[in-house]
Amino acid sequence: MKKLTVGDNSGTARWGYKFAARRASIAEIEEGEKVLVRFKDDFRVTDYKCYRLDEKYFRDDLDRMCKRYTGVFVRVEE
Repeated sequence: MKKLTVGDNSGTARWGYKFAARRASIAEIEEGEKVLVRFKDDFRVTDYKCYRLDEKYFRDDLDRMCKRYTGVFVRVEE
C-alpha cells in the first residue's frame, strides 16, 4: 500500500473524515485506490491512517501544465 505524508500548510483542506490535497505525487495513485496517509505540521506528525482516493482533477490550466492534481481522499475504517 502506498504511503503519503501531507503537510498541513501545503494546500490541504480537511473536513472530518475527508480531505483535499494538491500535489504532483497524486498522479501515481488511481481513483478508488487505498493509501496510508499521515499529516505533518511544524510540531507533530500523526499516525498513518487508511484513506481512499475518491477523485482527482486539475484545478486550472497551470496545474495541468505542472501535472499537479487536486485529490479528494475519504477515510476508510478497517
